[in-house]
Amino acid sequence: MKDSMLNGVNIEDNSNDIKEKSKNTENNDLMLFMLISFLIPFIMAIPLYLAKEKGLDTSIYASLQMFIPAFAVMYILFKNKYIKKDSNMFSFMILYIICVVILCITAILYPFVGESISFITNIVMILSSIVGISYLWVMDKHLKEKAGFSLDSRKKVLIVSLIFIILFFSRFLISFLIEKNSIKEIISEFGVGKIYALLSLIPSFFLVYMPFFGEEYGWRYYLQPVLQKKFGMVKGVILLGVIWGLWHLPLNILFYSNGKTWMFSVCIQIIFCIGMSVLFSFAYGYTKSIWSVVIMHFLNNNLVGVFSNSIENQSYDVESIIATIAVVVLTQLWFVFSKYVRNENFRMPTIYERFNS
Repeated sequence: MKDSMLNGVNIEDNSNDIKEKSKNTENNDLMLFMLISFLIPFIMAIPLYLAKEKGLDTSIYASLQMFIPAFAVMYILFKNKYIKKDSNMFSFMILYIICVVILCITAILYPFVGESISFITNIVMILSSIVGISYLWVMDKHLKEKAGFSLDSRKKVLIVSLIFIILFFSRFLISFLIEKNSIKEIISEFGVGKIYALLSLIPSFFLVYMPFFGEEYGWRYYLQPVLQKKFGMVKGVILLGVIWGLWHLPLNILFYSNGKTWMFSVCIQIIFCIGMSVLFSFAYGYTKSIWSVVIMHFLNNNLVGVFSNSIENQSYDVESIIATIAVVVLTQLWFVFSKYVRNENFRMPTIYERFNS
């Protein structure tokens, strides 16, 4: 009787030890993810500043930064030995890490060598996207699901993509009306050239999706479930939006803004990222596919590119903040009432729940 009681205590103690160890691993990995995701872009702000001072095109730094969150997740997956060395997944992730290293070296050399090496960024982006498709095609289905690469819910992914396009043009319309433009001016934006540019986005996605995957694999696949588990469904998503917004800080200061209005740019970025975080949380919960938010992120950035002359060196003010709040509330934030954002039953699993189950 005494032995069985002692054994019961030992089993309970061992269980508590395992839980405590698992909790410590999750907390340490979270700190590691944040450190890598923020440290590399902030270090790269130095060559970004030098390149801007020399009047060089600095868009390569925005492209590089997008690759970093997934880079951090892959390091964590390797650290925890979740990916076997003889798998296609391992080869894909090694390729991805090599691409990030090449991009970092290019970014460091860029202010000193000049725009003659900027083509390297485009080559890396295109080749990694093409090779990535081939790897995804032959990956083990079970491992693909665990790693979050699965694309089983194609119809749902298509639905949320169409929803996003509708919301984007609603955003576009609201922004134009706030700026007191007439309906005639809005219609004039849709010339033949713009139509061709919009249609070209479909094939373009398969050539340049990798940086968008780079962000979403970090923010949605890894960080969102971790924060929702720790802080609750809605608070986790809002906190993710704030973190995501602050992560753009080097770009807000040295790329998006004209340098004088960077504080307004940061505020706008945080507000917008909170709204997008809510919308993307809905899409990710509804489709259970990382590719839904990868596509939405791609559409957002490229649709902005089609209808804006430039996103660099912009001037921002209080009116810009008010307009952003209006757009976010009307087209994004109301998704917070969706069960896919609020209900714990629709929380996506953390990487630990995926690989340890």
